Amino acid sequence: MSPKPYQKNPAAPAAPAGKAAAKPTAKATGKSADKPAPKPAQAPAKLAPKRAPAHEGWLATVLGFLDADGWPHETAEDGSAVLTGYQGENGVLALTIEVEESVGLLVAHAVLPVGFGPAEGEESDEAPEGAEEAVSAVAELCLRLNAGLPVGSFDFDLDQTELRFRIGFLFDGVDPQPQIVRNALYTVVDSADRYLPLLAAVASGQADVESAMDMLNDE
Repeated sequence: MSPKPYQKNPAAPAAPAGKAAAKPTAKATGKSADKPAPKPAQAPAKLAPKRAPAHEGWLATVLGFLDADGWPHETAEDGSAVLTGYQGENGVLALTIEVEESVGLLVAHAVLPVGFGPAEGEESDEAPEGAEEAVSAVAELCLRLNAGLPVGSFDFDLDQTELRFRIGFLFDGVDPQPQIVRNALYTVVDSADRYLPLLAAVASGQADVESAMDMLNDE
């Protein structure tokens, strides 16, 4: 199942009225008002609740943020990754959030819709003309962009010609915080969406690396 694009400004559900729930009456429960209900068994006073491992807390925080912020998502079968998507101004980004249990690491990356194969609707077993040059140019552009990024980086899988923007941080010893998750995810999607037109132009051969950097500097 492909992650659905994120819907900006989702309609917020109506907030429930701030009233305390009424206690059930004897008539509603079918019990006699003269006979008090049995008291529930009480846990030992000194029994402290078990604390969930840090990685479980962070994964729950990620899922809670996505739900609250209106991001459709699904979780991998092993529970180590969450798949979602984002509709940016320049394209739809497929987003993966991974929680590495063994090292206390959270990594989020967005796949940019930049292709090097045949045009849509065409089929070919051969690489399109100029594809090797385009791959080299995109790899160079990624290195140049990374040199100027304060946080995060572009990754280019040469075997699959897949372009991603990635950010990660160690959460070992840090309490789960939705704001940290929010900052990480929006840094990923905002950065990927901002540079997508430049990378797509170089991948398609419509611009070279030098002209792409000139367009960036003119912003």
